[in-house]
Amino acid sequence: AMDSAMLLAVARGVSAICRLSLGPLMPLLSTDLRIDTAVKGKMLSSFSTGYLFTQVAGGRFADSFGAKRTVFLVLMVTAVALAVVPEIVTVFGAPGLTAVYFGLGAVNGPLFPACSVMLRHVASKDKASAMAIVDAGATLGGCLATVVPTVAFYLGWPMLYRLLALLCAGASVAWGWCAREPAAAPRHEASESLGVRKMLSLFLQPGIWALFLAHGVFNYSNYFLNAWMPTMFVDQFDDVDAATVGAFLMWPEVVGVMSRFVSAAVADRYVLKSGRLSLLSMRKSGSVVAFLGQGVALYCAVRQGTPVRCVFFLMCASTAAAVHSCGFKPNYLDLTTAYSGVLSGIGNTFASVASAVGPAITSEILLYRPGDWLLLFNGLFLMNCLGACVVALFLSVDNLDLKLSRVSPK
Repeated sequence: AMDSAMLLAVARGVSAICRLSLGPLMPLLSTDLRIDTAVKGKMLSSFSTGYLFTQVAGGRFADSFGAKRTVFLVLMVTAVALAVVPEIVTVFGAPGLTAVYFGLGAVNGPLFPACSVMLRHVASKDKASAMAIVDAGATLGGCLATVVPTVAFYLGWPMLYRLLALLCAGASVAWGWCAREPAAAPRHEASESLGVRKMLSLFLQPGIWALFLAHGVFNYSNYFLNAWMPTMFVDQFDDVDAATVGAFLMWPEVVGVMSRFVSAAVADRYVLKSGRLSLLSMRKSGSVVAFLGQGVALYCAVRQGTPVRCVFFLMCASTAAAVHSCGFKPNYLDLTTAYSGVLSGIGNTFASVASAVGPAITSEILLYRPGDWLLLFNGLFLMNCLGACVVALFLSVDNLDLKLSRVSPK
């Protein structure tokens, strides 16, 4: 299981570099392609918008035809799309780049549910560690994405996209060679489909909605930071430009990678195994601490007058967010084995609404209130407080497979 988690970390990391590089590149691209604030919002939300359309179907595909095939196809098609970005932008300009990222979102939609399928047989005591490894890959990818402006500054952004395509193609080949398909769900748990009645029964569970909302709040905050921090730093701090912003923003990502491993190890090895907390208490307390810690840190970050002090509080926010690795993130694996792909696809679809809407809302606010980052960060603080309340009240770890197996699928 941990071997699968390591391979998934590589796949998620490569995917993260490819999709999250757009935010750090935005100050450079906006100059070359003459992108205004309104277009920035559409472009930065295009990936998440495309993401919405394929996650449930991707989860079904991973459940039915194999997670290994799903991940391989995602990486290979992503490589092809990135390779043709320079040509598409030459012909169609900024709208062409927006369309490419929409397509990349649609292609990458199945990746998250495929991860849940690959890890569906991980024991409860190891779920936080497995998810932390996968999450760390994505965070490391985000970290590397912050330095792409420096590469683009010297080599040009067209060459950067070609290099990303080669990286993605190499990862797909490595995945196809090394990954192993997980064992099928037990026959008594498996079902041909969820069906209308099973879907209704699923959505009547308060714990499901708590999980989805927690995921949405997390995604909103995460995508806001990845998409808009480079722009904020260049706007707010005179000694930061498009070429140097990555040197500041990489540190919260580095801290996030390390923090995920620490929080998961503490949860799995010292808390759950010792019996100090039940599984439910661990999931709830992990995400409550994460939401409140991140909210307070972001509230402080925007009020700093220097980039170094701002980065310090962003590092604190990243450290807090890492605790979700033992909070709501493994909860998808707690709730179901037989339907892990579908449930993850549905949940990430809901969460991706927040990812898609967030950049668009941000661009509209900045269009009418230029430079009002204080308002935006206050909103992040309130959303994280809401996430903490919902998790504390409604999150559940009750496995739903047996309950769903008793419901007629029609």
